[in-house]
Amino acid sequence: MVKYIFLLFTAFLQRSKDTEFKKITLFDGRFAFAIPNNMEEDSSATYFRDNFKYNKYFLTKDSILEVQIKVRYEQYIQLRSYMKSEEEELLFRASGVDKKITSKEVRPVNNRTVLFISCEYFRPGTKKEKYVGKRMVFNTSAGLVGINMLYGYNTKDERVIGEQLFQKIIGGVVMR
Repeated sequence: MVKYIFLLFTAFLQRSKDTEFKKITLFDGRFAFAIPNNMEEDSSATYFRDNFKYNKYFLTKDSILEVQIKVRYEQYIQLRSYMKSEEEELLFRASGVDKKITSKEVRPVNNRTVLFISCEYFRPGTKKEKYVGKRMVFNTSAGLVGINMLYGYNTKDERVIGEQLFQKIIGGVVMR
């Protein structure tokens, strides 16, 4: 029985590793990102304001994975000093209860300062009740970029798969 469960889990993990990604390039290649092929744009959830030059919301049909990309016209000088406001932005986007920040860090990626913020929250009564939210913020020559990624899970194994998807999405970001 244990062998069967292990093989089933390995097959499920392998399937998630083989997820096909599509690449979206914007602003003459100054910013590009990759999202899984099974995600579609939700135009009803996308809103435009004057201070965004790009604002798109992507999700899977079952809404277990959500990715929101925003590019502002301006850049933040001293990006580290905006950590608190970026935490509030992530908690605002995480629609659920018992929201809490689990990690926040500033690290260099491709010679750029990048803010990484994570949170956990619950959506009682939904298919996946536990959720993880991640926010990545950095400056590009196109403007300030904010990426929100929200993933639902019930088991630790599903959470691992979500973390792998997050890492692939983060790895697909091109900053110029």
